Amino acid sequence: MVIMNIDDLREAFKAWNQEQIEANAPQEEIYITAKEAAKMLGVTLSTLWRWDNDKYLEKIKIGNKVRYRLSDVERMIKGAV
Repeated sequence: MVIMNIDDLREAFKAWNQEQIEANAPQEEIYITAKEAAKMLGVTLSTLWRWDNDKYLEKIKIGNKVRYRLSDVERMIKGAV
């Protein structure tokens, strides 16, 4: 049996609450170029364009630039796609 006073309980709750906030906070997405994605995946740019057409690895348009989500590329490398 554990006995805690109110201050200990309050501190424990604050620590737990902060952990929950950090665990659920959205992570900032990192975008990479098509060349970077192709190099990481060991494929050609043509393969990336085909994968986008097949909705296998979708590109992101930022202005007139094509980018890929680093998290998507990393998932593919790990084989989770």
